[in-house]
This record gives sequence, C-alpha cells and structure tokens, in this order.
Amino acid sequence: MLAFYLQRERFTHTEKVRNYLYYEPLTTHDSSLSSCIYGIVAAELGFMDKAYDYFMHSVRTDLDDYHDNTQDGIHCASMAGSRLAIVNGFAGMHHDAQTLIFEPKIPTNWQSYGFRIKYKGRLLELQVMHEKTIYRLLEGEPMTIRHYDQSIELNYQSEVPNRRLGAVIFDLDGVITNTAEYHYAAWKELADELEIPFDRAYNEQLKGVDRNASLELILKRTSRVLPEEEKLALATRKNERYKEFICSITPHDILPGVEELLQELKQLNIKVALASASKNAKAVIASLQIAAYFDYIVDASTVEIGKPDPEVFLKAAEALGVHPVNCVGIEDASAGIEAILLAGMKAVGVGDPLLLNKADYVVQSMEAVNVQQLKKLLYRKRQGALQSLPNLEEAQNFQKRV
Repeated sequence: MLAFYLQRERFTHTEKVRNYLYYEPLTTHDSSLSSCIYGIVAAELGFMDKAYDYFMHSVRTDLDDYHDNTQDGIHCASMAGSRLAIVNGFAGMHHDAQTLIFEPKIPTNWQSYGFRIKYKGRLLELQVMHEKTIYRLLEGEPMTIRHYDQSIELNYQSEVPNRRLGAVIFDLDGVITNTAEYHYAAWKELADELEIPFDRAYNEQLKGVDRNASLELILKRTSRVLPEEEKLALATRKNERYKEFICSITPHDILPGVEELLQELKQLNIKVALASASKNAKAVIASLQIAAYFDYIVDASTVEIGKPDPEVFLKAAEALGVHPVNCVGIEDASAGIEAILLAGMKAVGVGDPLLLNKADYVVQSMEAVNVQQLKKLLYRKRQGALQSLPNLEEAQNFQKRV
C-alpha cells in the first residue's frame, strides 16, 4: 500500500484494486503508520467509507489509545498522517513532472473541508464541497493545475464541478442487444451433449462471465474431470456454434432505447466505449451497424481477468482518457455491476432490481435511460453498494471468483 501511495504512477488502477481487496482484510495495522496510508489508497480507489474509517483511526490514535501506549507519548507521525489523509487522500493531491494534480472527494457525512499548501513559491487554498471545488491562488504567479483530467488556469479563483459526465461504458449482452439468448442456446446444446443439467436459472450465473469461466461453472455440476485440452476444445466448439447463431443479427436486434441514447451521447460529445466479456463483441457491433457510435471497444482477449474484476472497465476509461469518477457503466449482470463499482464508476443496472441491488440506479429497460439522468447519477451518494469493503471471507471469495 505504501508503494501505491509513494509510486502511484508505476501501478495500474486495476493492480491497486486487486491488491487492496486482498490485503485490506488481512492487515492488522499494528503500526500507527498503517491506517493513514490505507486510507489514502482507499480514497484514491473511491472506497470512501473505508477511507473515512482509516482517517478517523489516525485522528483518534492517541485520544482512544488504540495501541495501549499513549502514556509513553503521542504518535506524531500518525498525526501527520491525518493531514496526509485529507490532502493526499480525500483531495487526491499528487503531481507529475509538470503539473500539480487534484482528484477531490468528500466523505458523505461532511459538508466541506479545506486546507492551504505552499507549492513552488505559491500559496494555494482549496475548499472542497460535494458538488464543486474552489481553488484560490493567494500568493505567487498564475499556474496551471489539473482537476482530474481537466486543466485549470489558476489566476486567482476557480470553481470547478467535482464531476462531469465524460464517458458512458456499455456492456453488450442484455444492454445493447440480447445475444444472451444465443449464448444460452449454445451452452444448452453443449451441456445436453455432456449430459450435464443446465437450465435458464443456472444460466443466470454465466451472465457477465467469460467463456472459459462459464464452462467451468457448467462442469461444476458433474463429477467428471476433463483435461485442459478437452476443455479448450469444448469452449471453442461452443463459440463456433454461438457465432453461427449471431450471423443472423441485424440492426432490428438493437434493444429499445439504445440507439437514441447513443445518438444523444454523440451529439453532446460524451465518449462511448464497450466493455464486454465477449471476444465476438466487435463482430456483433458491426452486425448491428452501430460501430460509428463507439470511440473504443475493449478487446476481451487483452483482459487478464474477467468480471467482477474491474479491468475491462478501467481499460475502456484509460483508452478514452477519462477518469473513472467521470464514467458511468451500464450492465445487466451482478458480476458486471461489481466490476463497475470496483472501478470507481457509477453503475446503472438493467433488469431485476433484486439481482442488481448494488447498482446506483436500476431500470427495467434502456428506454428509461437518458443523459440528464446519467449526469445526476454522478452526484448521487452511494448507499452501501461497495463502500463497506468485503470482510475476510468475502474478500477471499472475491479472489476465488477472479
């Protein structure tokens, strides 16, 4: 975690999420220097409840005598860590070779916070609120700073919205078109051939999961042990059958409301990407004749780990040049919703609210989604979706899934 803080540019966001979820429930924080660093990394990743808990632990280290040694003196470094948790954690201050960068976030139970810093002969003051940040240059020459992915020329005072809708990242199956039916038919044929029970209810577990992982889920229902070569052959055969099915796809198979939303996003210059577990996604988009709407399509073969790992959504955001906090992901599967939230984005679920209850917003169909709603969603306070990170058992289960 300390390496992620001190050398943040040397690690991908995906690496930070994976490692944070693994180590956070295992770490005992016996050192008073631990909590503030975990809080800073948690804030960077968007896990604000955790970031706030670690901040409070740092602030109250001596007040509550967490280490049972306050009688020997105060923990000065932990006190300094409390300030770092605000400046480098909540406000996200860091810098590259040319620019001072801020990525401000705010705990849900705060109205605002502020601080001053000296930087290269200048005195800056920040006031961070839920919807905006005010930057003031109190002393020194004008300078350029960066607010997330937006450059700000700072002469005296600038007010900047904390969020702006920069990109919408779509899943494919069940969101743009209903190819899930073709997947089900292809898997059903294969399962019947292998005499493995498989129905639509069990097929729900395959949504948002890549081909090889889907096959493993099906094989769990039999005691037979297959060699890897045979598994690869079965997955390939299923895919060839699926491709036969999707040859019949036309623009008439676009789900209602999708093309209207894509047109609206295009008109407003909001970037659009596709983040699908399907390696046939580009072919499907081409058959639907909507490729021109997409600025980027993630090639599923380049993704190391499938959903619920956030990599596919983070790759899309990185390719678009948009910070995850300014992205909205749209999914119809619980694994996909979890991936979006772990990526630090807002999540729209399409389908059953009970199955997609972690999403920030759930609709029955894409006809209910418009750009104005998506913009408002950026400021909606999350009610426990992934704010409270998994406990040890949940974290270990997450590791097994990914």
